[in-house]
Amino acid sequence: MWLWVSFGIDTTCIEFPAVSGPSILLSMEGERQEAYRHDAHLLSEVGAALAHAKLPNLEVHLPKPLAEQAVAAWQRRDSEGPLGEETCEQRVQRQRAGTLALIGLSIAERGQWVGNDVVVELDPVFIGLAIDAADDLPSM
Repeated sequence: MWLWVSFGIDTTCIEFPAVSGPSILLSMEGERQEAYRHDAHLLSEVGAALAHAKLPNLEVHLPKPLAEQAVAAWQRRDSEGPLGEETCEQRVQRQRAGTLALIGLSIAERGQWVGNDVVVELDPVFIGLAIDAADDLPSM
């Protein structure tokens, strides 16, 4: 059995003797996933601690086409009433659409159009959520 271990740009291959029963890789994967689960829980605790902190808004520059679409999202009226049951993915999409709309509100209220950009002070929570959403964009 081979285990590939990556150290930055170097990748090392370590050979383990074959074992019967559950694979050592499954055991290591389980431990790693448990560590990720623990760290994710700790991050949520950090978020809970920061949720009530008063953080200053940050000035950002957004391209005009994105800013216009954010404002359009704010101006859109969703009047269909409450949604039915939704999947986790649908909930995330709805929350992200809401964040975009709130960014649009910020632009509509305080944005300054400068050439091909808009300059606006945004709540750092909106910035973090937008960056988090960018992580899900397909790679180019």
